Amino acid sequence: MNPALLTGTGAGMDLVGKVLLSLDLSRTKPAKNPVSRDMEKLGGAYDQFVQKHGSGRATPSIDPRLNVPKEGLAGYSDAMFNSNEYASNVPLADGSYRVKINPNADSSFLAHELGHVAAQQTDVGKFISDMRHNPRLNNALVKGAALTIPAGAFAALNDGDDDISESVLLSLAASAPTMLDEMNASVKGLQMMDSAGMRSRLPGAAARMAGGLMTYAATPILVAGAANLAGNQFDDPAQTDGTLMP
Repeated sequence: MNPALLTGTGAGMDLVGKVLLSLDLSRTKPAKNPVSRDMEKLGGAYDQFVQKHGSGRATPSIDPRLNVPKEGLAGYSDAMFNSNEYASNVPLADGSYRVKINPNADSSFLAHELGHVAAQQTDVGKFISDMRHNPRLNNALVKGAALTIPAGAFAALNDGDDDISESVLLSLAASAPTMLDEMNASVKGLQMMDSAGMRSRLPGAAARMAGGLMTYAATPILVAGAANLAGNQFDDPAQTDGTLMP
């Protein structure tokens, strides 16, 4: 296929992802399954996850900051260009994490952000996060590697396949640390939702997380990876046993 067409397709999908993401994050009225209703459940699931899978690390406390955008176009524009105000996480000097979230947004967004924090408490997740957030290392890796993620690679992140998931994550981290970090956070977020008994009543959660991945898609290959993730990993309840787990 023509490289220009591939690039154009990737850019188009990236724009679509940002538009859909902004529609959710700019809510001024509660979604059908809002963050405000599910904060306590997700917080409990986060604590349990880190205690069970945190590689011996203490569970970092969460400092929530609830931000609601303005009404109308101003709020939508702010959610588009300042999305971190409505869905983000950042480590603080005392070891805790500040999580900014729109309380009206779908609770899957909070699950994803808590998934980031939980992932960084595991050895593999911390390795991927460090790869992503070390600018010099990340730039060197991106310049020296093709940004490709084999379709189906994330099937290795099924519950019970820890040995396979570690080898896959480590081997792919050098080529796409940002995508892997986002995918890993989404997987953990969905597992926390499972453990809290939420996923069965939130059938769109996986699709929203996969849609969010489009905003990080540099090429159509990465977009295809996000689509495969939604179709083969997230939307197959048989892939997990409903317990916390990668």
